[in-house]
Amino acid sequence: MKPYQVPEALIDNFAQFASHYADISPAELKPMIRHLPIAFFKKGTVLVRQGDPVTQCFFILQGCARKYAVNEEGKEITSDFITEYQSIAILTSKDSPYFVTCLEDSVMIVGDLDQQSDEFDTYPVFAEITRRMMEESLGKMHDEYTAFISMGPEDRVRRLMQTRMDLFARVPQHQLASYIGITAESLSRIKRRLAESSLV
Repeated sequence: MKPYQVPEALIDNFAQFASHYADISPAELKPMIRHLPIAFFKKGTVLVRQGDPVTQCFFILQGCARKYAVNEEGKEITSDFITEYQSIAILTSKDSPYFVTCLEDSVMIVGDLDQQSDEFDTYPVFAEITRRMMEESLGKMHDEYTAFISMGPEDRVRRLMQTRMDLFARVPQHQLASYIGITAESLSRIKRRLAESSLV
């Protein structure tokens, strides 16, 4: 991991965000954050490879990544997009069932799973922050998945526009369509239909 000079604005913003998950002020968090392993990854970097052992986790301070699997026919199936203040954690003791790649130049906190307990011993407050963030994230993932499987394609597109509109500008359309479970052509038709209906 190459040394990276983290912009002060990123540290300030993350300290403000993380302070909501523990009884500590942003000013107290900032010196600790500067000791975290933070790295810059170029667009296209593969963070996790399908079939490889899972050794690291990531937390995005700036950027966007895609989680996907390649099936036996060689088709890519997108399962998630991870953006600012979201974690990339493959929750398995076996080899990763997914690829994770950067869709944009990204800045991330990098956690080594073998050393995580040592890091938490050094900065116990991050153990509490991480636990509460993960609980919130898993709850949102469960709610999102439950909603998605009960919806038709058009409702899925509409919900995504309501909750994660930024993805439509940040993610290639064929990857977004894969996440929704439709073809890129169908996604274009639905977007056009929704746009036309909003003008009526």
